[in-house]
Amino acid sequence: MLFLGLLAAAPATTGVSERTRERASYDSEWRMNIGEATGAKAEEFVHEVVAGGKAAGREERIAHFKKALELRPGDPGNVVLEWKMAIMMLQSEPQMMEEGTAVLKHMMETYDHKAYYRMNNGSSGSDSPDMKMVHAAIMLSELTRDDGEAIKHIELAMDNLEWTFHKRTGDVEAIPKPKETESRFSMRPESLENRVAAWEKTVADAKAGKAVGPYEQVFAEAAVRVLVGRRKGEVQEALQGVVDRYAAKAGEPESPVVTAARAEAEKRGMVLVAARVPSSATAPVVAIVATRVGDDLTAGSWWAVPWMWGAVVVFLGTFVGVIVVGRRKRVK
Repeated sequence: MLFLGLLAAAPATTGVSERTRERASYDSEWRMNIGEATGAKAEEFVHEVVAGGKAAGREERIAHFKKALELRPGDPGNVVLEWKMAIMMLQSEPQMMEEGTAVLKHMMETYDHKAYYRMNNGSSGSDSPDMKMVHAAIMLSELTRDDGEAIKHIELAMDNLEWTFHKRTGDVEAIPKPKETESRFSMRPESLENRVAAWEKTVADAKAGKAVGPYEQVFAEAAVRVLVGRRKGEVQEALQGVVDRYAAKAGEPESPVVTAARAEAEKRGMVLVAARVPSSATAPVVAIVATRVGDDLTAGSWWAVPWMWGAVVVFLGTFVGVIVVGRRKRVK
């Protein structure tokens, strides 16, 4: 009788053990990148995520991740699961590819790149969420047929890369200088001199523009290549536009996006001018007009540009008006 009782209890014990193993697997492999699993449906969520990660077939993995997303709707950590789903769908049949594109669009509409910022520059691996929105924007731009819409996705990717670069650079430069030695109870205590030297190098690297994660420069180069592909016949103008748009202020390092644009131009034998950055609040309009005039005169077609004729009319109207007013004053 005792033996039969032990057999009857075995399934329950096995079930608890399995849940424990799933939780341990989730905590070690998933939690850092997709967040905590809490609430009434936490166990189900953990089960679906872990099962999806271990599933052998693509469709089975997608099915598990879909269930997991349903159990934790609206959580920012879901961006990693949606990304994984989108990639698997895009590697499948045409019908599934359309669904994958839809998932990427949902990501762009739902999540905010800034929510995934990490000062450790994405060193947690390829599943780190910090660059998922950038990668999704680049992928979506390649899948979008309309050039205008594709360029908007690319510009968003570049904007996010730029924000991350300057945010991290500022954060690293703001790290306080070490003042004390580590506790003697540390596993590997280090002298104050060594810690200060490491701090000085870290800050110097940031000021030199080296606060870049392992994937960020790669994404910057990919974004520039996609932009160039969408601006056929206007490659130099597109690259110059990147330099102008993301020009560094005085004393700031050049961002990965600008570095990528310059490298692409050099590869193509093109020369980009220094960034045309306005020097005052009134400069933007002057810079735009000067650029337009310079471009049109260089092209030798100023007479064919409607806005140039408008400027001439305004100038002549003002000149004639001044003459008329002057004559009226003399008559009086």
